[in-house]
Parts: sequence; C-alpha cells; structure tokens
Amino acid sequence: MEGTPASVKTGEGTAVHPIRALKKIFSRRRRKKQKKILAVALGCGGAKGMAHLGVLQALEEEGIFFDWYAGTSIGSVVGALKAYGYATDEIKDAVLNICLKQYARYLRPYMDMGFVEDVLNGYLHDIDFKRLKAPFYAWATDKETVEGVLLDSGSVAHACTASCAIPPYFHSVNVSGRELIDGVYTNPVPADVLRVRGADFVLGVDLNAALPSDRNKKPHNMLTRVLSDTLDSTVKITPRPDALSRGYEACNAVIRPPLDIFTPLDAAENSLLEMYDIGYRTAKQQAAFIKRKIREIY
Repeated sequence: MEGTPASVKTGEGTAVHPIRALKKIFSRRRRKKQKKILAVALGCGGAKGMAHLGVLQALEEEGIFFDWYAGTSIGSVVGALKAYGYATDEIKDAVLNICLKQYARYLRPYMDMGFVEDVLNGYLHDIDFKRLKAPFYAWATDKETVEGVLLDSGSVAHACTASCAIPPYFHSVNVSGRELIDGVYTNPVPADVLRVRGADFVLGVDLNAALPSDRNKKPHNMLTRVLSDTLDSTVKITPRPDALSRGYEACNAVIRPPLDIFTPLDAAENSLLEMYDIGYRTAKQQAAFIKRKIREIY
C-alpha cells in the first residue's frame, strides 16, 4: 500500500517493521543509560562514626552521591540523617553538638535509650521510614536469640536507638515485642541488605569497631576511660561467626579509615575532628578507585 513503510530484515532474516525496529534500538539505548543505584553501608563504631562524615564529604566532592543507605549503630544514625535529606556538613555540626552537650550530660552505665531517641527526633521530627527522601535500612540484634534484625518500618529514630543499644552501656530497646541491641553482633557493615534489595553498587565503610583489639585500648577522656574499665568485662554476647564477612562479601568496595588509636568512646571534640579528617583523607585517596569500580557496573 502506498505510504506504508516497507519491512526490513534482521540478521536472522525475520521481517520487522522499520518503526518497530527503531523503537527496539532506542529502548536498548535507554536501558543502557538507565541510572544505576549506588548505595552505602555505614558500619558501627560509636564516636568513630565521625569518620563516616569525612568519607561522605570527600566522596561528594568527587561527585559520588548515594541513592540508598544502610547502617548499624552510629552508622544507622548517619544513614538516617542522610536519607532524611541533611547535608553532610549539617550532620557534622549536629554530631558535635550531640556529643559535647547531650553525651556528657547523660553518660552513665546502663542508660535508657529514651534520651537518645529524643535527641534524634529533634532532627528527624518523628519521621517514618516510608516518608524519608531516600531508602534507608537499620540493623539491630535480637538480645535473646542473637539473630540479626532488619528495621525498615515505623519510627526511624526508634529504629536507630535499637541499632545503637550496645550493652552494657545501654538498655535494650523494644521493637514489636522483641528486645533489640546493637547490630554489631550480627552485621557491623550491613552491605548485604542493600545488595539483596537490588543496589547495583555497594560501598562499605568499616570503622574497625568490631575488632577485638579495641578492648586493649583506652579512651582519651577520663570519664569514658573509667566506664570502659568497669563495663567491658560484663559483655557476655558472642558475635555471630559470619557477622563481618557477610557485609564484606556484598561490597563492590570497602573504605576502612585507619582509626586504630581511637575507641568508640573517644567523644572529645579534638578526637571527633581528627577522626573526621582521617575519614576524609582516606576517601580522597580511594576516590579514583571507587569511581573505576562504579564505571564497571555500567
């Protein structure tokens, strides 16, 4: 019929309408250019979490931004604030304020996590997971069974307090009838959570928080040194054998700032700022490698 485009043959000899053939070509090109999901798993570490902010700041300066976040303990706090929409430098100011004012005021053995949740809600405004600007997952541990627990619904601040409840410094936190404690015992760098949900690239940030060698080091601050001496020996929970390996195996790359001279209780301002700088420098040094790993997924 006049005006009707002629059919064309593919390499297999099958006749295909030319317009449909062009649509297939453009469709393939769009799929190839489709944005990949970049995710980051932020590990536990107490005060060492300041290094997370240095890492994120350095990578953002290099043009590397993340779509999804997962975190354990202090990593969950940083991840939640990023998923809420805070800029990294805003979180840095918030952490300094929390540590210098709230931390010093309330620090004592077997603390209830209520005040922590109140502080977090001062920044998160009682937000629910489904209202965050970016997907976020927190990881905790069931106190009775020592099984890992994924937290991805309900109050974000409440989930973060459960993820941060390291015994014997803090009481466990009840979530849906389960007594939960710090996720360090089951998944200190929860990269596998992001991988299972479909992230194309997962960066892990490990702050060395789970290393036994930390127990042989003492915090720089006198109050936290006393707490460390009196409480460390009372922890009876044994981490799961695959706690660290499960996260590492799910990562495309891992950043591990050298924080060996610090402990999770080093909350003095000079220590926090030094840990931030270490995280920043480490990420800058590895930025080219991470960019190369990201290019590999396209």
